[in-house]
Amino acid sequence: QPFWHQSFSFPIGENPSDAILAKIILDFSKYFGFEDRQLIAFKHEDKEHHHFHIVANRLDSFGANAVKTTNNYKKTNQFCRIIEKK
Repeated sequence: QPFWHQSFSFPIGENPSDAILAKIILDFSKYFGFEDRQLIAFKHEDKEHHHFHIVANRLDSFGANAVKTTNNYKKTNQFCRIIEKK
């Protein structure tokens, strides 16, 4: 797949600031290797809990070198634990 879609949810009642969301997005891009790729993030409040989405280009500007997604569920869980501790 040429892109990665990730969503992050917060417990009901937790409302992180835009600055915190920006930090999480930056940390995500570094952790998963998207720091030099196109990425868009957006938040919305259509449910009881606050959440946001990240959509990132897995390909470089030449259409190659995809960011690997092997075992990404494990890496995503690790990332979430790191962010929770911060």
